[in-house]
Amino acid sequence: PTPTTSLVGVDKIGGWEPQPIPNLKDVRIIQIASGGYHSLDLTDKGEVLSWGHGGQGQLGNSSLHNRKVPEPVEDLANERVTFVACGGSSSAAQSDKGKLYMWGYATDNQLGVPELPEIQSTPVEVKFLTEDDGLGDHNVVSVNRWSFSWHVFRLQIRRVLTTGELGVMELMLLLLNDISACVLLLFL
Repeated sequence: PTPTTSLVGVDKIGGWEPQPIPNLKDVRIIQIASGGYHSLDLTDKGEVLSWGHGGQGQLGNSSLHNRKVPEPVEDLANERVTFVACGGSSSAAQSDKGKLYMWGYATDNQLGVPELPEIQSTPVEVKFLTEDDGLGDHNVVSVNRWSFSWHVFRLQIRRVLTTGELGVMELMLLLLNDISACVLLLFL
């Protein structure tokens, strides 16, 4: 295989040697996530940058064009993002307020928002809970990818609900000292 310019981050094919990315010279990246043919970078200021293949809207820039270098996801400019994740053709960002945003290929409801177009090219907030579901207010716990499909989690006392290609499943959650140290048991 040959390297692609959209994932190398420069305007010319540079081989397999690591290269600095010119427009990131003075930017501090704290997290990188990679999808099928795209990547997200998270800066220390909570800004999300995207680059690579954009054919399914996974770059979040309201077009389906590819990007050769990382550029900001403008619709998230007013959010301080703390975590990013990529699926094969979709992307996700979690804000410091616990809001979850997703975008990209949405044909099988894998973005967790009903009635989206097949391609959602800008971030959309995922709202799991409604006022009448009896669960109250909750924040996003984590975003993960199992078996090549998206699963987005929410916390409800001692259980986790997940949505994705397989529909809705219930997981038991054993909380330890904090939410980052938990064990998930799957019951089908």
